[in-house]
Amino acid sequence: MLSKLHLTTLLIISALVGGIVLLANGVAVKISWLSAVSATITVISLLLLGFQKWFWRWRCLHGWFVEKPDVRGTWKVTLKSTWKDPNTGESPPEIEAYLAVRQTYSQLSFRLMTAEQNSELISSTIQRAEDGLYKISGIYRSEPLLSIRERSPIHFGAMIVTVIGDPPSGLNGHYWTDRNSSGEFNATMKKEDLYSDYVSAKSAFEAIDNG
Repeated sequence: MLSKLHLTTLLIISALVGGIVLLANGVAVKISWLSAVSATITVISLLLLGFQKWFWRWRCLHGWFVEKPDVRGTWKVTLKSTWKDPNTGESPPEIEAYLAVRQTYSQLSFRLMTAEQNSELISSTIQRAEDGLYKISGIYRSEPLLSIRERSPIHFGAMIVTVIGDPPSGLNGHYWTDRNSSGEFNATMKKEDLYSDYVSAKSAFEAIDNG
């Protein structure tokens, strides 16, 4: 996505090239034309800002002009680890989590919240497959609560998630960590509101469940 600085530079260069071409063809270039260039830069900059933050969400633009899924909001997530206890041979039970997604056209932020830790994307990409499905992949950093870091230290991981539906109705995928663990990721319920902590998100979804 072009920044305002990049766009302004391109427009100024275009105006200069246009002026040179006109002069080369014997057409007088007036200083008053600079005001038109300035107005053009302002209007296009405002449109660029609007598209970056809001316009890209319009459903009429998706599929041909915008090739990104709109996954903004807070999702209720279940995490299922594939790790097996060497003593029992059993995997731990599913973990309840909440995923807060903040998104503009060019930026995507994931914050996954559980009762014991927060995980945040530090790098991500969105790709559209030939069948139209979108996949989100990324690297994340996980910070457990200070009180449990002796058994669960800060760690890094990778994830790949398939966006289900258009508009999105679910997120399914897998994750891997540098602690030699992996698991499954499944989200099927979303609220438009954004939450920054596990307790607030859990309370909001419990209110929905209780009707």
